[in-house]
Amino acid sequence: PARYVSATLPRLPFPDGAFDLVLSSHLLFTYADRLDADFHLAALLEMVRVSRGQVRIYPLVDQAGQPLPDLLDQLLAMLAAEGLETTVRDVDHEFQRGARTMLQLGLHQRRGDRRRQHHVVGARLWPPPAGARPGRCAGQFPGRSGRPLVGSPEPN
Repeated sequence: PARYVSATLPRLPFPDGAFDLVLSSHLLFTYADRLDADFHLAALLEMVRVSRGQVRIYPLVDQAGQPLPDLLDQLLAMLAAEGLETTVRDVDHEFQRGARTMLQLGLHQRRGDRRRQHHVVGARLWPPPAGARPGRCAGQFPGRSGRPLVGSPEPN
């Protein structure tokens, strides 16, 4: 479909701040046995780069539904060192056994990154990044090829 762009973390083909909301579901943490902490950090930082609002990661458990407190603590420390605000919050659903929390990265500003110092107007940043369309969201969804499909910020 024209609305999807095939992309692979940790490098996404979108400009900075292209999306209001970026979602990743059942990839990070779920496959922690195959994707190390460095991959997780690179993927999170890339999702932050293309977001101008929030990044949400769910679930924070592995495939067996086991929590990964060491990985989560390590990532929270690394994200804090990058100057990013993080919240681990409870969710009202449990799509996978043991999956009752999500990681949320809020409106962010990295230390020394003047590009992120825009005026906030409502829920949008002004001026919007070039090519960005308000109200779009990027999410990681498995495509037929097994590669994630990411919603495009471009017009249909």
